[in-house]
Amino acid sequence: ARRAATRWTRASGADDARPEPRYPEREGAVVDAPVRTRGSDAAPQPASQTFALFVFTAALSMFAFGVATGSVASALVFLEDASMSTTLTTSAKSKLVAATPLGAVVGALAAPKAADVMGRKKTLLTSAGLAYALGAALCCFAPSNANLLPTFLLVGRVMVGIGAGVSTSVTTMYVSECSSVSSRGSAASLCPLFGTAGILASLVAGALLASLVDAAVISPSFAWRCSFGSVLVPVLAQVAMRDCLVESPRWLLASRGEDEARAAARRLGRDVEAELFLENTIRTRNTRRNARLTDLLATAENRAATRVAFLLNAAQQFCGVNVVVYFFPRVLKEAFAIPGASAMAVAAGVTAAQVAFGFALARSRVIDTYGRKPVALCGIIGLICGLACLAIGARFGFPVLAVVGVVAFRFAFAASLGPLPYVVTAEAYASSSLRATGVSLATSFQWACNALVSGTFLPLLDRLGPNKVWLVYLGACVVALVSVKSFVSETKDARLE
Repeated sequence: ARRAATRWTRASGADDARPEPRYPEREGAVVDAPVRTRGSDAAPQPASQTFALFVFTAALSMFAFGVATGSVASALVFLEDASMSTTLTTSAKSKLVAATPLGAVVGALAAPKAADVMGRKKTLLTSAGLAYALGAALCCFAPSNANLLPTFLLVGRVMVGIGAGVSTSVTTMYVSECSSVSSRGSAASLCPLFGTAGILASLVAGALLASLVDAAVISPSFAWRCSFGSVLVPVLAQVAMRDCLVESPRWLLASRGEDEARAAARRLGRDVEAELFLENTIRTRNTRRNARLTDLLATAENRAATRVAFLLNAAQQFCGVNVVVYFFPRVLKEAFAIPGASAMAVAAGVTAAQVAFGFALARSRVIDTYGRKPVALCGIIGLICGLACLAIGARFGFPVLAVVGVVAFRFAFAASLGPLPYVVTAEAYASSSLRATGVSLATSFQWACNALVSGTFLPLLDRLGPNKVWLVYLGACVVALVSVKSFVSETKDARLE
């Protein structure tokens, strides 16, 4: 009763007077919001408008990553124009596709130093934003000269890959450090979902450009330049909304001091401030020190965190998600003689359904309600069932069953191995500087696995055929299921420190 009496100050004699918060500068905020600890039954506090805008603006970096990844498919189609067919050989096109993962590895390795020196906010706006902008400019304004065009496009895609590596390393970690325990999982899971939404947007934009080319409104040369330059749209949108971004309070506490950290935490919510300054031991875990790679294996705690980070990021790629996304239309065409346009329409429809399903999961706070590990295990079981349906459908000639398998696979991935490697990796490390190093190294490993899986699929398809190739990734999912069950610990309701 005494706590309730001191919580609000009411105007004397006015029963319907509006209560005055204890923090007038945060009028309308929930005061004395409980900090959820492990096992707490307290209801999560709704995200404020400031926090929602912050998450949206930060996730635009991942949206740019999705646009950059998906736009190359339509750009290569437009490059098949007669005037470009002799300029770009098959080898040059393969290098163009592989340039983005290569640049992403470099960007992910460089991200921790930039994030620790400049801060999370400036790293996204400058390092990632400039890399995206420079890469898009090189591709958009590449000369049509046969000797210069491949070089400009290759360098441009490497620069875009560097931006993608920085985005995938920093964005989810940044959002996790700015979130409360009760909303961290849902907020951080939105970041990779924005990447999928970016891929969908690039597919839609490619279809619109193709219709304009068919109607002779624009030339194919202009269309592929627009495809490569489309990544500038989310980058410029993020720059325009930069005031919605708040620097990570945990980075500020380690680098600038308590006053700036407390001011940033108050903008994000009272619960974030309460968690950050709950006890002195938390402050000691956020002391600024440049982490070395050897620190990731220095203690049993760090070794366990690194093992989990590498395990989940490897499982995300070896389950075959990129194979299903990028090569499923070709498999439909070869295995079931489905026309290419119809196969692309099926792929776009499945991607749209996955995006809608992922946003619904984030809104329902499934990860924060049921925990990371149970959701991961259920999702991997869904991946196994989806790949089994796809393999059976391809083996016995049932295209409907194959499409059902792909839908089940994409939905299960959106709920589990899509967001969880980013979320859990950002939660695994207690130290602010060690977190940046561990996340960037795990992300680099993820991009390396991405290149390995994408580069080996076509040889496997030629060797095993479209009927048996899916069994390889089904086996990888079984290994991932056993590994997650054995090694991954639950981080739900646990503070970052």
